[in-house]
Amino acid sequence: MKKLLIISIVIISLIVAIQWTLSLQLRKTTSEKVCKVATLALDASVDWLLEADWIKCQFPCGMPDDTTFAWKGRSIPIASTDDFYEKMREVTYDHLFEHQMLDWNRLDSAYRQELVKYGVEGKPVLVLKDGSGKMLYPSEGVRVPKWAVWTNPVPVGLDCRHQVVAALPATAVFQQMQWALLMGGVFFLGVVYCLFWHWKITRNSLRQARVQTEGVAHLEHEWKKPLEMLICAVKGFAERQEGEWRAGDRERMALVCRRLERLKDLTNSMLYALRAGNLALRYKEVDVQELFDRIARVYHTLKPEARLRFEVAEGCGQAMLDPVYFQMMLVNLIDNGIKYNDKEAPSVAVDFCREAENWVLRVSDDGIGIPKRELQRIFKRFYRVKTGKKVTGFGLGLAFVKQVVDAYSGKIEVDSVENKGSVFTVKLPVYE
Repeated sequence: MKKLLIISIVIISLIVAIQWTLSLQLRKTTSEKVCKVATLALDASVDWLLEADWIKCQFPCGMPDDTTFAWKGRSIPIASTDDFYEKMREVTYDHLFEHQMLDWNRLDSAYRQELVKYGVEGKPVLVLKDGSGKMLYPSEGVRVPKWAVWTNPVPVGLDCRHQVVAALPATAVFQQMQWALLMGGVFFLGVVYCLFWHWKITRNSLRQARVQTEGVAHLEHEWKKPLEMLICAVKGFAERQEGEWRAGDRERMALVCRRLERLKDLTNSMLYALRAGNLALRYKEVDVQELFDRIARVYHTLKPEARLRFEVAEGCGQAMLDPVYFQMMLVNLIDNGIKYNDKEAPSVAVDFCREAENWVLRVSDDGIGIPKRELQRIFKRFYRVKTGKKVTGFGLGLAFVKQVVDAYSGKIEVDSVENKGSVFTVKLPVYE
């Protein structure tokens, strides 16, 4: 059990390590994606702002010819229309910065709208730096998120050579990862649950196997060995006192020996079945009434206080059954009715009949009954109903009955009322 627990802990640790590594890699990949998208959005927002202000502003610039851009007395060569627009944006920024006309609120609003188009949400912080990396905007009072994702710098200005960057909060990254994180969390919880379930099932199986082994060994010690000693004692007694037998005593002693040998065989069969977990039925034609009479005589001797009633329906006196296991099943049900009974003269009724294609054995008692909450567990091995009284046994009787019924491919039903009694109904398919 300790090894299983250690293995489970190791597996969970490995899964946590793997998932943590994958999460870091996913965060890195997602951060790079967000950075790329946010940079594109920032570049587009800056271009939009400068182009909009370029139309409104009037400042000295122009094109003396198709290949020259004039600005403040300088001639700057250009090769295409794109170069012209780029120079116009640069000189527009220089003009706006020089006259302190940059509208950062407009840029911030435009940038947020552009981010939404790319599926990125959050509250970015725009930062303006000079060529040396010194922060020009915002002022020192504005806080930049500690775990922010920074965009690549967007160069602005012709003479200023400034850079605009944006800091996005980490929530923007986790928002992109939310489904992956959710699925990873569900997977992790699923693995942990499966390991816990497997550990619980294995623990119960090991516990049941240990209890079963100890219980069968204890049963063998308390039942089989004393029975063998009793057989040896009876045989030895018969041999030593042979000259003193009265008429018929020797035959009766021989009968006792045969009964004890038969009981020994039944005990061995039951112990074997409990160990192996399966039964091999051997069908024979059974005189049910004669079997009931024989059982009644035994209980009359062993339990004279018990009131037993046996009834076989008309036409059901002969049946193809396994005589050994059928008798053992019936004896266990009768014992159960007598044992769990607080009356001085416990009453048990046994009825046998045929219903459609099934033999029906019904055993009724007037005992203490079984609580409803325990009805589903009474057929488990080594489980005993809590009665508050000292009741001998190992919790194997009803488990063995269920095993016999399953071997017949039959069904067993229980109807019980506390303090009134129980009715066990066994249905066995008719074997022709």
